[in-house]
Order: sequence, then C-alpha cells, then structure tokens
Amino acid sequence: MYKRQISKFAPIIVIPIYISFIGIDGFGVLDLYVTIGLAIFIVFEMQVVSGVMRSYYESQKNGTFRELIGSAFKLYYISYSVLLILLLFSWLLGFEFELISIEYLLPLIFAILPRQFFSLYTIVLRMEHRTKEYLAVNVANVFLVAVSGVIALYIYDFKVISILYGLSLIHI
Repeated sequence: MYKRQISKFAPIIVIPIYISFIGIDGFGVLDLYVTIGLAIFIVFEMQVVSGVMRSYYESQKNGTFRELIGSAFKLYYISYSVLLILLLFSWLLGFEFELISIEYLLPLIFAILPRQFFSLYTIVLRMEHRTKEYLAVNVANVFLVAVSGVIALYIYDFKVISILYGLSLIHI
C-alpha cells in the first residue's frame, strides 16, 4: 500500500526536470518506452509474487519456505531466459518494429530480472510484517530511481536513452 502511494510522488518531482531537458516530445518517447518496459515486466513476472503471497504462510508452517523462494527464483530465471532468447532470435532474424527501437528497450530489459528479485524481496518483507524495512526499502528505491534518471541526464547527452539507462541501472 505504501509503495503505491510513495511512488506517485516521484514523477511530480522529475517530470518538470525531464521536460526541460528533453522536451515534451522526448518525454512522450520516454513514457512510451517505460510503459512498454512495464508491460514486458508484467508478462515475464508471471504473477510469481502473487503465488508467493498465497503460499507464504503455509510454507512457513510446513517448513518449505526455502523451497517456495527457490521455485520463485527458478521461474524468474526461466522467464528471463525466454525473454532473452526471444530478443536474440528477433535480432538474428532482423525482426524490427517500425516505431520501437531495441536500443531504447535494452536498458529496461536488462533491469527486469533484478526488478523481479526486488519485488520478491519486498513482498517477503511485507508478508513478515516488517513494515519499517518495507517502507524504507521502497522509499529508497523511489528516491534512487528518480535521482538516477536526473543524474543520467547530466552525465550523458540529455537524451531519452540516458534517462532509460539511469532508471534501469538502479535495479541492476
């Protein structure tokens, strides 16, 4: 619950900064790629976190929590491997989308597996009722993601791709 509320404040802070450097058109491109990256994340996350939540208390009671988390990691590795194989085959076959650049998607794709692990970690904190740690980790994540995008603008050439790398590097 807290994570959703906190994460809504980051864009309020960084949107004006992004727009002043990359313009409204650039921000539209950034939003498009972040949305595509989020859609890819949702598909390849495969509701593993939801499954861990449903089985958490039973696995704690039965002493199978390590196996539950191990299964989640295996599913994440398998789904990420499938994504990378699809990406490799599309590149080898020269398959391209007319309006979508793989160069812009790469930083978001590379951050998917670490983001999956982060989601799993935060859900375990939540299920263990470690509210302070859960809140601290999520606030720090939102802050670091917001700051990393802005810092990447200054380090690199004030382009959309620099923001995408900045946003993704926090999760890697």
